[in-house]
Amino acid sequence: MRKDIAKDWHAARILRKIESINPDFYPVPIDGFDRQGWHRVQGGYLTRKQFERLYDECGAMLHSQNPFSKGKSSSTFHKKVPGYLGRIETLLSEHLVELAESRELIHVIAPMEENAPIQVRHLVRESNHV
Repeated sequence: MRKDIAKDWHAARILRKIESINPDFYPVPIDGFDRQGWHRVQGGYLTRKQFERLYDECGAMLHSQNPFSKGKSSSTFHKKVPGYLGRIETLLSEHLVELAESRELIHVIAPMEENAPIQVRHLVRESNHV
């Protein structure tokens, strides 16, 4: 992508760069499939915009806050953590990722229980619809 990607820290900029290579890179959360197709999760998962905010908030938590800053306190972030965790689990527990410039998908089932096996399937679509 870029020689200096390891130095990049801004979530939106990183995601835009990835998107320039693969516009459909962000995981699509699903809840199984049947003869009609994949059952997309309609809400309650970590959206791309929420990921960008969370990434930036986590980065801010890792750096010392300026004592003269009037920014948000860390207690606000700590209250959001359980909600973020639930959204991340909903996004990743079962999802699809489209591979760049192909009709191929990766189907991932990642149960959130400790020691549960993760299943990964490589699929090739017959049509361009997920």
